Formats: sequence, structure tokens, C-alpha cells
Amino acid sequence: MGKKLRLFIMMFLQYAIWGAWYPVFSAYLQNNLGFDGTQVGIIYGLLSLATIISPFFG
Repeated sequence: MGKKLRLFIMMFLQYAIWGAWYPVFSAYLQNNLGFDGTQVGIIYGLLSLATIISPFFG
């Protein structure tokens, strides 16, 4: 298997996993933990911000 194909598969799986748990996480926050839509939106926004900032602290 070539290097490009392996990198393609790796990147696909990385984003597929994100896409798989993002909607489930929203339903979990709302149904099990009782968060409202605004709080879920804030959490999703902070997850994106943490992704940008985290390389500077670790």
C-alpha cells in the first residue's frame, strides 16, 4: 500500500470519527445531562477554540 493511500485512509478515519461522535455528543448533552441548546452551542464553540489553542500548551 502506497504512502498516499495510507495517509488518505488515516485522514478519512480521523474526520469520520469526529463526524460520528459529534451528533451523538449533542444528543447526550441534551437528553442525559439536561443542557439546553444555548449551552450545547457554547460547548461546541469552546471545543473548536480549544482545538486551536491547545498546541500552545502541550
